[in-house]
Amino acid sequence: MKSIYILVLTTTLLLTGAIESVSAQSAKDAPRVWEAPLVIPTYELNPPNPYPALLDSQRRKWRPVYPYPFLDSLGTQKTDKSWKAVYLENEYLKVTVLPELGGHVYQIFDKTLNRDIIYSNPVMKYAMVAIRGAWVSGGIEWNFPDGHTLTTVAPIDYVVRTEPDGSAAVAVGDTERVQGMQWQVILRLRPGRRVLETEVTLNNRRAVPGRYWYWSTAGAPAAPDLRFNYPMREAYPHAFWPVFKFPKEKGVDIGRFSEVPNFLSLFARDSKRDYFGVYYEQSDWGVVHVADHR
Repeated sequence: MKSIYILVLTTTLLLTGAIESVSAQSAKDAPRVWEAPLVIPTYELNPPNPYPALLDSQRRKWRPVYPYPFLDSLGTQKTDKSWKAVYLENEYLKVTVLPELGGHVYQIFDKTLNRDIIYSNPVMKYAMVAIRGAWVSGGIEWNFPDGHTLTTVAPIDYVVRTEPDGSAAVAVGDTERVQGMQWQVILRLRPGRRVLETEVTLNNRRAVPGRYWYWSTAGAPAAPDLRFNYPMREAYPHAFWPVFKFPKEKGVDIGRFSEVPNFLSLFARDSKRDYFGVYYEQSDWGVVHVADHR
C-alpha cells in the first residue's frame, strides 16, 4: 500500500490591538486579489552552471541538490527589474507576494498604522546563504523540505481566488525535484480582520518516507526599541551548543535588540506555547505569530 502523509498547518499573523471583526462590510472595503508588475532595483544573477552537481560539496555536503543547478554566480549590476506580483488587500492590510521569488511575502502594509509590519528590502541583492547559493533577506520565506530551500529565489506555481465567504487568497507552492516532496501555502485576508492567515499543506507523494522540516522565515524591521517576545526559557544557537538562557544570558538581555552585541541566532528549546512575536516599545505596536506549536 502506498504510504503518503499530508500535514496541514494553519497560522495567523496579527497586529497587537487588532480589530477582529466588524458588523458590516462595505463594497469598497471587501477583500480583493489581483496581479500587477512591481519594479524593484535588483542585482541580477548570472546564468547558472548548466551542469548540476550531486551535492553542495563546498558548503553543505549532506544537502543533495541534483537535478537543480547552482545559483552561485552573483551579479554586480543593478537594474530596475519588473517582478510579477500578487496583491491581497482588505480594509486593514495590503499584502504583496512574489511568485517569481519562491512565493515570498515581500510586504505587509498596515493601512491603519501607515507602515510596513515586516521588513521589506528596498533592493533585491543576493547573498550566498541558500542550498543552491543565492538568497535574499526580508519578507517571509517558505522553507520545505529543507531550510533556505532549493526554490527560495526561483519561480514557483501560484493561483489566485476569491473564496465563498468573501476572503481574498493566493496559493503558492511547488513540487521539488530531489525527493518529489510537495508544499502549498494559502495566504488569505478575510473580511473585517486585521490578520494575514496562512494555511500550509505538506505532502509526501512517494511510497517511502521522506526527510523534511518546515519553517517560515520572517524579517522584522530593526529598531532600538525592538523587543523579542518569545515563549522560551532556553534556546540553541545554530551549532546547538552551548544552550542559552532567554531572555537574559550572562547578565545581557538578549530579548532586547539594542542589547545584543553581535550576530546571534537562537532556536527555542522545549517551547510549548502557540505564539511568538516582536514589540516596539516606544512606538507601541507589534506583530504576533499564532499557530499550534505541535
